[in-house]
Amino acid sequence: FSILLHHITTYHNIIIATTEAKMIRKRTQHAKKSSRMKSLNYNTRVYQQKRSKKHAVFFWCAFFVCCFQYAQWLSLPADVINTLDDELLSHVSNTVVFQQESAKKRMLPGNVNSTTKRDVTHMWDDEPFIHVINTRFMQHQGILTALAKARLHLFKTFTLPSILAQITQKFIWVIKVSPHLDEGIMTELIGLIQDGAKRSGKNEILERIYIVSSNENYNGNYGGWRGGEEIQEVLSHLNDTSNTTNSIDSRTSRGGIHTGNIDLLHRINALEPTKIMLQTRLDADDGLHQIYLQHIQKDALSRFGRNSAAAAASPTEPNTWFYWCSSSHIKWYLDGEGKQGGLDEEKKSEFCLTAALTLGFNIGTQLKDVPLYHHDRIFSELKPRNMVDCGAGPGVEQHCFVAISDFYGVIRSRTISSAGMRDVFIQKKEKKKAEKKLWEMVRADFNLSPESMTETKMHFTNNMKEIAKDNIKGQCSKGHSCKKKNKETLKLIMEK
Repeated sequence: FSILLHHITTYHNIIIATTEAKMIRKRTQHAKKSSRMKSLNYNTRVYQQKRSKKHAVFFWCAFFVCCFQYAQWLSLPADVINTLDDELLSHVSNTVVFQQESAKKRMLPGNVNSTTKRDVTHMWDDEPFIHVINTRFMQHQGILTALAKARLHLFKTFTLPSILAQITQKFIWVIKVSPHLDEGIMTELIGLIQDGAKRSGKNEILERIYIVSSNENYNGNYGGWRGGEEIQEVLSHLNDTSNTTNSIDSRTSRGGIHTGNIDLLHRINALEPTKIMLQTRLDADDGLHQIYLQHIQKDALSRFGRNSAAAAASPTEPNTWFYWCSSSHIKWYLDGEGKQGGLDEEKKSEFCLTAALTLGFNIGTQLKDVPLYHHDRIFSELKPRNMVDCGAGPGVEQHCFVAISDFYGVIRSRTISSAGMRDVFIQKKEKKKAEKKLWEMVRADFNLSPESMTETKMHFTNNMKEIAKDNIKGQCSKGHSCKKKNKETLKLIMEK
């Protein structure tokens, strides 16, 4: 009732202000054309009389509308009124958001505000799916500071802006970092995300980004978001500071979960068995096309969604699981001709990239029911098999995966900070391919800044030996590449 009355009063004031402005403008124009003040005074009296009549009519109309609404409210059953009251009172949540940067100094991550203007805890209640992006940053390599700073530049230049630019924002982003990551780098990582969201006008995304001190990596291994194993692992760090020497963690009751809405995590944990589950892998030095996540979600609904128009029109049964990957991508090199680096494109007909590899589970499908493959084995393992394996029914001559090639789904940075060190140096024959249209594409479709690429290239150029030295130390650490050729290449860089 109070809210209704407030809106009526506001509308009333708008009418008064508009009417007065019109009359004053007319009176002023009339006064300029004529010096007869009597006419002006007469018009003023007429205006006041008209306004009084309008006020009276409006007041009685508003009064009767409010009485009618109040009578309807009183006629509701008591249990309905109590339910509505409870929903109104539950408006204040226990949400934790990023602390805004002050003019004097940035607050430490973990010293975050416990209130928010908008409750996103129930954002997934009416959605048919839950989409999680998994990123790892310096896992098992936290003490390699030079390498961490270099990768932070790549994260700032490629990964973060491409995520902020996604057409759909229906996802959560979990970034797992080494529990022993340098405190200054951790603070800078959180600051980059906070500042990026602020500049893009998407502050609400801060509640859906979780930076977690954890070396656990489920990519390519059994365990994941379907079944709740990974979300339980994330939540286990909420009050646990025993696995870290990072002083940031000991100063916050959030333990190893530095950012994000904790209530939303609990809600996802409860909803997960009743939703389509999508989990996408994204390395911290790669970026996504702005429509990539939306493309995956729409296709997932057509394959999984029992209530979608596409699924209803399909003669086959919905899939139980499915893979999506990108086979076309853009590569960015440090040693390009320009100060911004170099660009190249690559299309592979039968290959799935690691970046943006997505696995989807339909409702009722468990992790044990889905074959898990490394990205380079998806074609060889799944192409010979038809969709009967992923639940589409017999006689369907399609595969249980899609390699997206009709647009460049991913941009990958090729630098000496890469664990795999693949295609780090651009080949002479490929330089001509870095055309103007690619630069236009990375700006328009990936939301990337050439200026940021220039800064990143400069950082690598000025710290090449330190980065190479740290990457040698990081080779063969758990979860990372271990190739003799990589070490030899890095040693040559150090000797230059």
